[in-house]
Amino acid sequence: MVGKNSESIIKFKLTAETNSPNSILDLFVNSDKNTSIEICDGNANLELLNTNNSGSFDGTYVIELLVSFPFDVAAGVLANFIFKKICSGAKKIEINNHRTRMTEEGIIQSIEKNVHTIEIEDPGSSNKYI
Repeated sequence: MVGKNSESIIKFKLTAETNSPNSILDLFVNSDKNTSIEICDGNANLELLNTNNSGSFDGTYVIELLVSFPFDVAAGVLANFIFKKICSGAKKIEINNHRTRMTEEGIIQSIEKNVHTIEIEDPGSSNKYI
């Protein structure tokens, strides 16, 4: 479960453009909520924000996801999951509206580079840091 022991939580938006959304949406099929799943052995959370085909002129689907994880989860662990499960069906991905190379290394760099623009919640207070 994300945010155990009152850890700070980091969140970023992951946008994937794909010809067929099923490869990504299938991740949520067995979820009780159908919009949120635990990933990386329960250390992170993936939430489905939006899926439509109106975001692209060529008719591809744009899927918006929210990734939440505690500060102590390595970017490489998330990048491995994103690369294997999201990039396999995607034409392009963006992290916090920054186009990202679809390699594990590119995803790691994008997560680490954009960490200053990623929302961090302090569960002990109502403060959010950007």
